[in-house]
Amino acid sequence: MIELRYVEGEELAGYARARSLAFNNRLNEERLPRLMPVLTAHHCLAAFDGGQIVGTSIDLPLDLTVPGGQIARAVGMTWVGVVPTARRRGVLRAMVERQLSDAREQGVTLAALFSSETTIYGRFGFGPATERMTRASIETNHGAFHRSFHDEGTLEMIEQPEPLGLLREVHEQARVQRPGDVSRHPADWEDLMLHIGSCFKVLHRNADGEPDGYALYDVERRWEDELPRHVADVRELISASDAAHRSLWRFLLDLDLVGEVRVTNRPLDDPIRWLLREHRHFMVQHVSDGMWLAPLDVAAALAERGYLSDGAIRLEVTGVGRFELEAAGGGARCEPTSAAADIELPASSLGSLYLGGVSAETLLAAGRLRELVPGAAARAAELFRAERVPWCSTEF
Repeated sequence: MIELRYVEGEELAGYARARSLAFNNRLNEERLPRLMPVLTAHHCLAAFDGGQIVGTSIDLPLDLTVPGGQIARAVGMTWVGVVPTARRRGVLRAMVERQLSDAREQGVTLAALFSSETTIYGRFGFGPATERMTRASIETNHGAFHRSFHDEGTLEMIEQPEPLGLLREVHEQARVQRPGDVSRHPADWEDLMLHIGSCFKVLHRNADGEPDGYALYDVERRWEDELPRHVADVRELISASDAAHRSLWRFLLDLDLVGEVRVTNRPLDDPIRWLLREHRHFMVQHVSDGMWLAPLDVAAALAERGYLSDGAIRLEVTGVGRFELEAAGGGARCEPTSAAADIELPASSLGSLYLGGVSAETLLAAGRLRELVPGAAARAAELFRAERVPWCSTEF
């Protein structure tokens, strides 16, 4: 018999070991004391079988930026795993349904996660809502910009213990500008600093001296025929202004002895390709889904985001209900309705549509949305578009 309950205190060590086992890893026991503050700060749901932890799933509160610059409450789910000997017994389903039920009771309208596999979470109403370049690179000898620019700001290298507050300040500025981005819990910032403590950290300040961008990077030293071909691996690049973005890229491409700059988790609309004189040399090796979303309260979630155009549409969300959405003046109201729907779609497709990362017309062409009234998908595409390509800078 599987028992579900939240754990804390001394049980957290076993919780961390079970999570590692679920992902075929051996927990580094030296890291365990550093994990404890992170786990203590979050809600850790465990599945027990005979007194042993066989499943793990953490839920954490998130402030999610949605189109229109609005902030929505969301629950983030992470560390979802089942130990190999307990699989195919409904453990994962029990944990996820418990967490989603708890979130609904708390009035949370959206759930979010990053998925290790693409076939797991659609059944729970999750759909991929953001995309990202997971691997991209440019050789620095092709890194010239198409035109020079004058930056009235400054760049500086920063070290411990100074960086944390500065990085948080920049991230808070940047995340509210991008649909799909989320807040970071203080414990997660501390954990990040443990992982990137040895990284180089460069901060951009604007003309007024205020921080508005940073990059975290390592340099892999390589020599070929006694010539330097070092590689700069950029762990994170966050900017709250165009000037900071340009300056940080220019800094990275001008690093001495570095022959290649590699980046991970970049938004699909990163302007770097358009900054370059030879844009073809910005090589994207892989694009993947990022954050997945599930609408927990359809009407509230649709009324919570902003809209760039006025309009109305009736949606039938399979197995949930029928809703009428009316947008005007940047806001919207959404209510249940008995009137005939214009389009029909599963909750997972609504999760993908919600941030504007994929259009209703694309979902229609892929068979993930059904048009009940001719032209309705085009109307929905216009209604749900966002001011920027959605992206989440934080994998949780």
